Amino acid sequence: LIEDLLVAARADIERIKVLKTPVNLEACVASAVAVATESWPNPRVIVKHDQTAARPARADGLRVRQIVRNLLQNAHRYGGNDIEVHVRYTDTTCSITVSDDGPGVPDERSDSIFEPHVRVHPSNGSTDSLGLGLYVSRTLAKLMDGSLEYRRADGRTCFDLVLPAAEIRPMARPGTDSTPETEPSGALRASA
Repeated sequence: LIEDLLVAARADIERIKVLKTPVNLEACVASAVAVATESWPNPRVIVKHDQTAARPARADGLRVRQIVRNLLQNAHRYGGNDIEVHVRYTDTTCSITVSDDGPGVPDERSDSIFEPHVRVHPSNGSTDSLGLGLYVSRTLAKLMDGSLEYRRADGRTCFDLVLPAAEIRPMARPGTDSTPETEPSGALRASA
């Protein structure tokens, strides 16, 4: 909640900084699921990974975890009991879809859910939501050259986070004059 407030406050003055390094989305998802569900009475989140095409995304790992955590909290508050996170890859993109079997957003309101302080569902008396999670998440996705979209598919509510894939460069071979590039702490080194 505090992270969301800080990001929302900075978004208006464009002072949010994101790192764009190779990031392991599977590790980000695992961490976000663990944090988001630690206070849920009976946490049940199914995580699926497209292992055959796995590759790093070019993103900020901290911000990816924040987005996934927001999407999981949103699904828990307003969605159904069946929550899934699916990580997929293409040659140029990496995506995370958080879906649930809840009723979704009425069609006439689907454009407004990414605006600050907008709540489509009636308040359940919860004081831990300010209507900033989706706004903050989309803002962060755009700052990482990605996108965050809402859709309904096969009776499920889906939020798709799409990020650019990191360029995969071969590591320098031992005995060559090439000096391997260094990454910021916590980044994933991509190797062929």
